[in-house]
Amino acid sequence: MPGKVLIRADHHRTNKPCAKVEFYDPEAPCSALMAMKALDLENDPIANSLVKVAIETDTANITSDEAEKLDLAVRFASYPEKIFIVKNLAINGLQSLSNSRIGRLIERGGYRAKRIMLKIADKIPIKDVINIYSPPIDLGGISYRQLTIELQHRGGAKMVNILLRLSRRTFRYYCGGADRDSPPYDCTQVATKLGGGGHKYASGAQYKSPFFNPGKGVETFINTLKAYLNVDRLEVLELARDSIRTVTY
Repeated sequence: MPGKVLIRADHHRTNKPCAKVEFYDPEAPCSALMAMKALDLENDPIANSLVKVAIETDTANITSDEAEKLDLAVRFASYPEKIFIVKNLAINGLQSLSNSRIGRLIERGGYRAKRIMLKIADKIPIKDVINIYSPPIDLGGISYRQLTIELQHRGGAKMVNILLRLSRRTFRYYCGGADRDSPPYDCTQVATKLGGGGHKYASGAQYKSPFFNPGKGVETFINTLKAYLNVDRLEVLELARDSIRTVTY
């Protein structure tokens, strides 16, 4: 647990300092930068190349081929596969992307799922604030975080709120696309109300609805957004396998 560690490297504003020795800066673009300082690797070229990629992925501003490949490999990997990637990165840096097993991870989940995600994005009208609900259906293992980034890049969506129903009672909230230079949108204001946290421009939460009222999870999402956006009516796009419908709450 974070409260029991001696040394911690972090940059999340919603995670308050708690360790004996802190490498903490809420203005830092990623935790990897603070970890590099904690490990005294600021002059190490391999560590710097990894931090550069981490900054791209953590700020949702992926511009390099290396960052895209690594993001796709990690995003769709199982826990043991993620450990394999981390160990390779620690030893070989970004040269690990030429590893055949990591290459298969990129292709298996990454590019295929990204193609599906792009088709879904094609059907979504771009607005300042986009709200999406995805019931527990198979959409090809897409990355919802990646969808928030795509919608931001396409036409300037400033806040994308996605609620994914993982099971009967469990819900996962994703918020992204909020431009850190364009207030008033702040993802943490919604995520923290749902028990999560993160950044102004990328946050999330996971929560459960009451046992005897599983539909409460969607209602909580709707009411939290209404309160934050200060609106009486909220348009939500509901995803299906082959279509998207608009529901007004």
